[in-house]
Amino acid sequence: MRQIFPGPIRIKGLDTRQDVAMLRKLFIECRGSVLIATAKRGERAITTAARGSYYTYSWLNALRDAEAYNSDITWPTLLKDTEERLRSLSGSLPLSVQHHSHWRIDVEPIDPPVPPMPNTPDLPAKPVVSFDEMNKFLNQLADESLSFTDRNALRQRFAPLYFGPTSDVNIYIKSPEKPVDIQPIDRFLTRMIINARNIVRINTVERLSVVNPDGRYKVLTVEEVR
Repeated sequence: MRQIFPGPIRIKGLDTRQDVAMLRKLFIECRGSVLIATAKRGERAITTAARGSYYTYSWLNALRDAEAYNSDITWPTLLKDTEERLRSLSGSLPLSVQHHSHWRIDVEPIDPPVPPMPNTPDLPAKPVVSFDEMNKFLNQLADESLSFTDRNALRQRFAPLYFGPTSDVNIYIKSPEKPVDIQPIDRFLTRMIINARNIVRINTVERLSVVNPDGRYKVLTVEEVR
């Protein structure tokens, strides 16, 4: 049986694994129609046994190079590039057999689909200051080596940054498992300054405190050492 196509078989076409971005711009991110004619009125399209259709050969080469050399590929730029390649390919032929491609484009861009957001657990809000910094602030309010005026100035300056107007303080004495009182933040901070002589140290309890989305404390839990 005579072999019609001698020699090894070669697979022609695009490697879609490498040209995904270019193909998406042309076929996914726009909609409409593109009408292409390989020759204008009165012309005849050229084809040869070696290369097949001159226009198809030029179009496929333009499409292959689009991903590597043209990150902003569009239908007009692709078809203009194809026409230039056709001119170069058929430039040595007599003018009487050369032909020119013709096209009409009616496409518009569309917004690419937005991938769904992955289901991720809500992360806890990060406090505006660390618990060590909060410890330092509270113990400064109870430090009688500082004047009453200075401690009150600290309260007025930093309280709005660390707490909301409805924040509460859970107060524990000796054992963090036995709450003894819940006070609004303003009352607690004022008491810290006034009753400083009765307070040895304040320790914040991180695991029992709650932070608002803005980073300020909604509930501050402390151990008060007297």
